[in-house]
Amino acid sequence: MELYSEPRTSQARDLFNKGFAALERGNLDYAIDMLTEALRQEPHCLQIRKFLRAAEIKKFRSLPLAKRLASLVNAVPLYLRTLLNLQRGRAEEAFLTAEALLRINPLHNHFLMLYAHAAETAGYAEAAIQTLAMVREYRPKDLLMIERLGQLQMKAGQARQAREVFEFLAEQKPNDGRILKELKDAMALDSMMKDGWTQASAQPEGFRKVIRDEKEAVLLEKRDKAVQTTDDTAVLIEDTLRKIQAEPANLNYRRALANLYAQSKEFDKAIETLEEARKVAGGRDPQVDAAITNIRLAKFDYAIEQSRAAGKMEDAQNLETQREAFRFESLRDRVARYPNDLGLHFEYGMALFERKQWNDAIREFQIAQRNPAEHVRALFYLGLCFKEKKQWDLAAEQIAAALAETPTMSDARKEMMYELALVYEALGRHDKALELFKDIYQVDIGFKDVSQRIEKGYNS
Repeated sequence: MELYSEPRTSQARDLFNKGFAALERGNLDYAIDMLTEALRQEPHCLQIRKFLRAAEIKKFRSLPLAKRLASLVNAVPLYLRTLLNLQRGRAEEAFLTAEALLRINPLHNHFLMLYAHAAETAGYAEAAIQTLAMVREYRPKDLLMIERLGQLQMKAGQARQAREVFEFLAEQKPNDGRILKELKDAMALDSMMKDGWTQASAQPEGFRKVIRDEKEAVLLEKRDKAVQTTDDTAVLIEDTLRKIQAEPANLNYRRALANLYAQSKEFDKAIETLEEARKVAGGRDPQVDAAITNIRLAKFDYAIEQSRAAGKMEDAQNLETQREAFRFESLRDRVARYPNDLGLHFEYGMALFERKQWNDAIREFQIAQRNPAEHVRALFYLGLCFKEKKQWDLAAEQIAAALAETPTMSDARKEMMYELALVYEALGRHDKALELFKDIYQVDIGFKDVSQRIEKGYNS
């Protein structure tokens, strides 16, 4: 089954761009939602899956240990369903359930091995290679998984990468005959492919074609690395500059170049590149404006990090204050510039909520709830604003509406149930509050202070 690098449809590309921007901002739930929908539309796109996996890994690693362990309970039905689908020959369904499994825990050894098997069976071997290569950074001692990566690379003809994998494994297990044989096979395949270069280059056109193919392969490999070196980034910058020269009106290339400059900590060059992109767009492009804001924030973050490393805590504190002021002003200005961007209204509402400007936040959330992607969260935060204003009946109505649209017992649903229970307590409806606390208690005994509230409820 043919897999490809970048989204092909405008709708999937738009979803990907939203997900990528959210990932950069650290809004992981929204990033995962957007990238999941983009991948549903284009399941053969490696770029979408790469950043979806990155968001899933980042979110999972941010969870406390108790929640990581609790997630395994939710994963068991999916794990068994994937096995059953494989046993019944339903390869495509098995791959889809394996994808869902990694959304719960993308670093679990058994889940990864099952995912690799399901992906290969369904014809998505390159997706398995991509995922295992990314996870290798987080599980550098998982030799069984790394060996599986090398085997998949061999089958895909990725001789150089497979050889590197088996050379590493041979160093770890120098007396393992199986590993040594796999290394020998990878070295033989690598050598054969190099011989193919010699034969192809014997004719002038063959030589030019091999040069083009090899160059493109190197660029793709560098672009798809989960972690790029300084040299990788320099090569990609040079390639992107050539693309801009050939297609100066292509804003995607300019945004890509700005991201590469930002990765190299050349923030001023990144901002300058995006300012040029804004001129090309005629002065108005919400994605370019968002990218400029994100890079300015990244510049602040880098300066804060450098100040802390140098022990200049007062400077770091001042920079954090400046960063927050810039972020707020940027959101306010962009909402005024793009009043129809409902996602911006939600972000601005959150910034106002953090500043306890309840009435202004209510206005923004009321607008933002028209956005399907933010509808539920906008309802929930509307309820929280009313709660802070002690308008308990309005708070209960909004939070209950958000809860009704969140059927799965996720962290978000537990948070909604908890806040609604507090509102019910304020309204004197203690039985309904206790009922909600019990529902949370039955699935997550460690959630906030639920266990103490349950005990207090029984005692009273």
